[in-house]
Amino acid sequence: MAAPTTKIAFSTEGREVRPEAPLEEEALRKARRLLAALDDARVLDLLLGIVEQRAEVAGVVVDLLNGRANRDGLRNLEGQMMLLASIPPDAISPIVHGLLAGSERASEAMQAKDADRPLGVSGVWHALHEPDVNLGMRAMIGFFGGFGAAWREVSEHSPSLTRPMPGEPVPAQHRAPGPGGGA
Repeated sequence: MAAPTTKIAFSTEGREVRPEAPLEEEALRKARRLLAALDDARVLDLLLGIVEQRAEVAGVVVDLLNGRANRDGLRNLEGQMMLLASIPPDAISPIVHGLLAGSERASEAMQAKDADRPLGVSGVWHALHEPDVNLGMRAMIGFFGGFGAAWREVSEHSPSLTRPMPGEPVPAQHRAPGPGGGA
């Protein structure tokens, strides 16, 4: 293996310039301090063990990555990345700004003097007539409409999405006809 370079020379306008030795010594002092700190924290022993037993460590890591939970997690991550990639960048900005502004208003509303008082039907009625609340509700209703349409389309091809979880009551449309199944 070649020895590390300790002297650096380069030419500037026809003259050779060499860095000062104190700069090299300072870098070596810092490197020694770093190694000493890693050794004190026992990180250096860990790193040496990982490098010395790299084949066994790689086998354990591959086994962990091949586990079902990791495969499912990677599939979910892939789906999330596809979702993010499908959203136009100019559509993200209003959503993020809306979330931030909504969070600020929610915080202010929760800190108001009358936050613990019930809102009531008339309070909701008046809030729905505020332009910002009305626009937000329209956006949410539009979102839920699009979400529902997409869910319906996907569930027609995968009925398991519309089946109840184990232990939940079975809706009438999923009951089998005949004895004990309801009709």
